Amino acid sequence: MKDSDIPPAACAPEKEGWETRSFGQEPRISEMADLYRELGFEVLIEPFTGAECDGCTICFEGEVKPILVVYTRKGINQ
Repeated sequence: MKDSDIPPAACAPEKEGWETRSFGQEPRISEMADLYRELGFEVLIEPFTGAECDGCTICFEGEVKPILVVYTRKGINQ
């Protein structure tokens, strides 16, 4: 599943301004989060449960390592 397959607000937290950026596993999620921070974004990483999404989540079933979601929103200086 690619980010483009998921509507931008389909999984975003119930907080104003957050956007879903990516789903994945460590260590790539931390690397991606660091890059977004360097670009001036606030970053939130949460475990993916599937309950917060309206789309298909079958590709995440059966994963041994936890699937994480990266959310971002514009930083204070943006």
